[in-house]
Amino acid sequence: MSELPEGWTTATLKDLAGPRGLFTDGDWILSEHLRSGKDVRLVQLADVGIGHFLNKSQKFISQATADDLRVTYLQENDVLISRMANPLARACLFPRLEQPSITAVDVAIVRCDESVALPTFMMNLCNTHYVLNQAEAVAVGTTRKRISRRNLEQIMVPLAPLNEQRRIVAKLEKLLSRVDAAQTRLATIPRILKRFRQSVLAAACSGRLTADWREEHPCPANENTNGDSPHELPESWSLRPFMSVSREITVGYVGPMAKEYVSSGVPFLRSLNVRPFRFDPTNIKFISADFHRTILKSRLSPGDVAIVRSGNSGIACVVPESLPEANCSDLVILRPSSELDAGYACLFMNSAAAQAHVNSVKVGIAQGHFNVGSMKTTLIPLPPLTEQQEIVRRVESLFKTADALEAGYHKAKAHVDNLTQSILAKAFRGELVPQDPHDEPASVLLKRIREGGSKQQKTASIGKRKAKNGVNSRKHEKQELLHS
Repeated sequence: MSELPEGWTTATLKDLAGPRGLFTDGDWILSEHLRSGKDVRLVQLADVGIGHFLNKSQKFISQATADDLRVTYLQENDVLISRMANPLARACLFPRLEQPSITAVDVAIVRCDESVALPTFMMNLCNTHYVLNQAEAVAVGTTRKRISRRNLEQIMVPLAPLNEQRRIVAKLEKLLSRVDAAQTRLATIPRILKRFRQSVLAAACSGRLTADWREEHPCPANENTNGDSPHELPESWSLRPFMSVSREITVGYVGPMAKEYVSSGVPFLRSLNVRPFRFDPTNIKFISADFHRTILKSRLSPGDVAIVRSGNSGIACVVPESLPEANCSDLVILRPSSELDAGYACLFMNSAAAQAHVNSVKVGIAQGHFNVGSMKTTLIPLPPLTEQQEIVRRVESLFKTADALEAGYHKAKAHVDNLTQSILAKAFRGELVPQDPHDEPASVLLKRIREGGSKQQKTASIGKRKAKNGVNSRKHEKQELLHS
């Protein structure tokens, strides 16, 4: 850390943790203990958020077990520090809970000596990148990193005078509450955008989106319908099964593929390459031209509609012009007739109504499949081709606006997410509140706690020696009685 402000000093986490230091009490909690009652709450890693107690875990032990194990109960404002990711050393304050609580082994407890460090000051300090990076550097493990209690205790931190800590805590509470409020408001935006897009699709597939367009472009009533719509459709629309408006509906290649993949060649799409309204080239596979020619039934051409068969069944995209030649597996392939616009078929399949239908007709137990037969009989509300094209144009325009809003949301979220660390970094550089030359320097506080700790250790050592001497004296007296 750069040069400290006047009156500040450096200390270890152990220095600030009071006479007991960092401790955990869950080392001996076994699976059989968790079935013995629901009297005492076991606080776990899932409960420890960055600056917030998340209150997620629901594991308990009985009061009798807790008494037998001689647990140390958590107290309000104990600082809880995670000894495992993500991230390591994240910290929160333990709140007031009605139920007695203890911690699991991977949650360290700091019971601050408040004459030296305030719990909220300590908790916020632990959540800075300065501390988190130190924890990451000394953690061990391959699959899941863990930091030992001893290494956690030795992490170095800046310590402000006690009065300045109070000013920092007050300022942080005010600023971070505003950040939390901004994050809460931002969190509603993805849900709003999702509802907006589905509302646009619902309006598109019911005729509401182009009601004004039909007034300017009247079409004759269409009596060619093959089903009953749950909503009243415009007179010029009909309800048709997909097989009546498609040149072909087939399925991607079915068979083992591991030996057929090559480093380059004909793109071979799988369900992960189909996202709502778009082709995703991530992790695209390739097959040889020779193998492609043997499975032409599952070929894909620009303008075909690719529909996910398993997993996120029903999700669809139009094969783009950038894929002049491709093949696929585990996809339903729809080749539209002259009556059906591919873009309109795609937006209908991605609508909430179509997704509900797909989920209702899926077959299979472990993983449901949307089969070709179901696709052929699926009913689509069908406007005249010119109106389909107008619907696609309007939906794309509205979605473009939604995409711009979503991009703005991600930019704002990134800024707000970085605000917390920026504020914490400023606080622990001594730049958030002014220094007061009349504050007792932190070095004096640290000296006092270290001297107090030494006295406690000395007293404890004397007590142990006395107890040992008492045992030896009683043994000597017993031996004399036996020989008398």
